[in-house]
Amino acid sequence: MPNRCVAYGCNNSSSDEGISTFHFPKNAKLRKKWINQVKRTRIAWTGPSDHSVICSEHFSSECFETKGRLYQDFGLRLKKELKEGAIPSIFKRIAADVKEPVAKKLAYEKRERLRVIT
Repeated sequence: MPNRCVAYGCNNSSSDEGISTFHFPKNAKLRKKWINQVKRTRIAWTGPSDHSVICSEHFSSECFETKGRLYQDFGLRLKKELKEGAIPSIFKRIAADVKEPVAKKLAYEKRERLRVIT
């Protein structure tokens, strides 16, 4: 099963044509930078799981290794490789009036319904 990108508003997966996905780095400092970038648009996000990925659409062209041009010249698909220390920087902006949905508190709703009835 392909992994989907965790970035807000992105639905890309590893099986999409021309898209590469990257797991969060193991290096703690670099991982924290990636997490902070995702949280800029997903405020309530709790952080990555072992299966969380970010797709190539969120990295600038300077973040990728340039090897493999011969593959591209012949039209062969090559997984993009990130340069060491690359940080995702391209994310959709959230409209000011759009907020992530907040789970409703069922106990509160139940008390309110009972209060209206009595």
